[in-house]
Amino acid sequence: MARMKGPHGQWETIRLVIDCGAQRSFITEDLTNRLQLTLSPNTHQLCGVGEVPINIGKYQTRCVLAPHSSSEPQLTTDAIIIPQISSAMPASLLPNHIKEHFDKFNLADPSFCTPGDIDFLLGADLFGEIILGRKQSTPKNYPQALDTIFGWVVMGPLQHNITSTSIALLANTLSKDDLRGALAKFWSVEEVTQRKHVDPLEIDCKEPFQRTYTRDSDGRYMARLPFIKNHDPFVNTKSIGFKQFYRLEAKLIQQVTLKEKYSQIVKEYLQLGYISRIPEPGRYYFPHHGVLNVISTTELRIDFDASAPGSQDGLSRNSQLHVGFKLQQTSKIFYSHFEYTNSP
Repeated sequence: MARMKGPHGQWETIRLVIDCGAQRSFITEDLTNRLQLTLSPNTHQLCGVGEVPINIGKYQTRCVLAPHSSSEPQLTTDAIIIPQISSAMPASLLPNHIKEHFDKFNLADPSFCTPGDIDFLLGADLFGEIILGRKQSTPKNYPQALDTIFGWVVMGPLQHNITSTSIALLANTLSKDDLRGALAKFWSVEEVTQRKHVDPLEIDCKEPFQRTYTRDSDGRYMARLPFIKNHDPFVNTKSIGFKQFYRLEAKLIQQVTLKEKYSQIVKEYLQLGYISRIPEPGRYYFPHHGVLNVISTTELRIDFDASAPGSQDGLSRNSQLHVGFKLQQTSKIFYSHFEYTNSP
């Protein structure tokens, strides 16, 4: 038994149970209403045994406790408000020999043998302040007696036939910061990685570009072609190059105007330095042909066929170049967008 102080200075006798395994103290809604205590939000999540969340205790209230026989010392704590602490305690009427054995003590609750409602659970937040340090030896199979500021309290197991099958378990608390951290850890595990995977071939493209690129007088970038390492870019295209040249030559002989335009473009390439004469034999032969487009500002365009396959290995010059990374997303990333969203 103890007393609790109301907001207007009034004291009311209450019945409490001591549970040093509970991190917080608890008060019933009934006692809160009787004393007209002020409520405030509870920022802790309640958990039972095994860290099982309990969806109660949204509010708490400031409580002032004192022994039932005096107003000092006074203990203050913020107790969480819940509908019920437990069923009647003890679960059944205790034997007379237990009551007779402890009658000689100045008990905190002289009627501890009789089942009764519990108004308050005193947890670990106050447990250290109520213990006076004395413990009374008792016979075997008897509860222990512990001296507190409320008087002697009886606790411990008792060999007795109890008809009730219910068991009162302690309540634990988990701060919202811990809960927030647990959720953050969960989302970090489930989150689709934002880190981009870098293909080694992309590095092979990037490094030569950074090492060799230049800018001309007009500000345009000029860079060497990114050939694949350990591949010969000069595949054998002599035979296919000559075949294409002979076909082009036959066509130009038949079309004099086309031949003049073609020759003019080749001479312009020589003057601009785009092409130059090389001694025989050449190492790589570029097949080329003309493309006419009468509606374009450039009526004739010479196309160089770098995709022509070599006569021996079947590889073309273009096949020896890096193709670069894909601009479109893979199907794996695309479908993951349907199930992944950023948590608030």
